[in-house]
Amino acid sequence: DVEALMAEAAKVEPAFHAAIKKLILEAGGEFKQGPLKKVERVVEKMENDYGNDHTRVVDIVRDSGVFETMDGYGKAIEKLLSGDCDIEIVRFKDRLANGD
Repeated sequence: DVEALMAEAAKVEPAFHAAIKKLILEAGGEFKQGPLKKVERVVEKMENDYGNDHTRVVDIVRDSGVFETMDGYGKAIEKLLSGDCDIEIVRFKDRLANGD
């Protein structure tokens, strides 16, 4: 249910932010902590995009990294792909290749 999903997101939020911050800073980027997605938006996505399946809403805890160079961005991606960080990728959206 959505309440349990939001509670789990709040529980993992500090560790998530710490892991992402470490990855971004080590790669030379600027870390920008994002807010938790609001319950209303989670419900909206669940109903409109995922057939009421709350388990498919996976971007409740969010962060961003800003990189001045492609080299820094590449370092972050290499760390993610190699498993040389405290993050496990389970799904991603490639907005660079798709032009979105």
